[in-house]
Amino acid sequence: MEEIYSVTRRKPQETFRFSRIFDACHGAKSSNRVATLKICPTAASSPLTVAKLCPAVLSLHLNKFSCAKTISSLSMDPNPVQWNVEKSRWPNSNVSRFIETDAARWHVQRLGVGPKLLLLHGSGATTHSFDGLIANLKNEFEIIALDLPGHGFSSGLKRLEPTLPNVARAISEVLEHEDFEPDLVIGHSAGAAIGVELIHRDLIAPKALVAINGAFYPFPGFAGSFFPAMAKLLFLNPFVPSLFSVAASKSRVARLMESTGSTLTHEQIGYYERALASSAHIRGTLAMMANWQLETMREKLRRLHVPTQLIIGGNDGTIAPEASLDTEKSMQNCRRVVLAQYGHLVHEEAPEKVVDAVRDFWSQTQEQAA
Repeated sequence: MEEIYSVTRRKPQETFRFSRIFDACHGAKSSNRVATLKICPTAASSPLTVAKLCPAVLSLHLNKFSCAKTISSLSMDPNPVQWNVEKSRWPNSNVSRFIETDAARWHVQRLGVGPKLLLLHGSGATTHSFDGLIANLKNEFEIIALDLPGHGFSSGLKRLEPTLPNVARAISEVLEHEDFEPDLVIGHSAGAAIGVELIHRDLIAPKALVAINGAFYPFPGFAGSFFPAMAKLLFLNPFVPSLFSVAASKSRVARLMESTGSTLTHEQIGYYERALASSAHIRGTLAMMANWQLETMREKLRRLHVPTQLIIGGNDGTIAPEASLDTEKSMQNCRRVVLAQYGHLVHEEAPEKVVDAVRDFWSQTQEQAA
């Protein structure tokens, strides 16, 4: 059933009806997993079809909440993911540390031996997303994985908005603090864009970059400005993150994960459930979305000289796999690997296959450099 959500833009006075055809939160069954924007009145007859919302968190706001039932329990103060509660069951918590830099307080995991590997997770996730990769690579690489600003157990940026350049500079402070110069960077989704930004700004100089279902491009047309603006609107409302966390029930989060095209275990879904139960985590995700500008990313990719591997989930329900074809063609030194039956979270559902691709790519990169 179609649901209409309206937002009024000041200039000119128009109402935009957001018609959500596929609603993962409600568990609607549909093979047409897209969202459509209908602009009224001039373009109502030709809806703009866009890719499904990238960070799963955004779709939570489209649920109908029982506000009267929940509003009395909400707080304007963010509810962080509680480390003292989660540390005994969080992946690799035995190597977790908290680092204070000028930019933020960071949750960082460091382990392993060998060439230095930096892991950058996607929007809405935490270090838990790389558990499978870490288990398979810790005997071959010295690894740093961190929670992005405002995600998981890391604080938001103290004085700056979490734009892509600011996030990249803030992460470079962590690397400097740890005296860690990565030889290889693996980024998933938004984390891949951060990796490109770090290289573009000469903050790191790795020998290779791996982008897993990289989120490199803005939504086309009007949607490219609508969704960040919506995220900013939601972020500025102090009650919204709490409403999101109330909405993140087990069944809804499970359906959100399923809508990415990936099949996760109950344990893997549980990490997202506990993260999305935190209003601070959701606030951090919304803040990053609201400040994310990717209009210049295509040119940055074109200029990127670092050997790059694109690992694509052929069943990705979040980012169209076909988008990686343009990325591969535009880059100087790029190879593309498609894992056909896996989705946006391919590194979680099939870590061994991703690791095999990374090993092969890293070996070839080392041979070419020799």
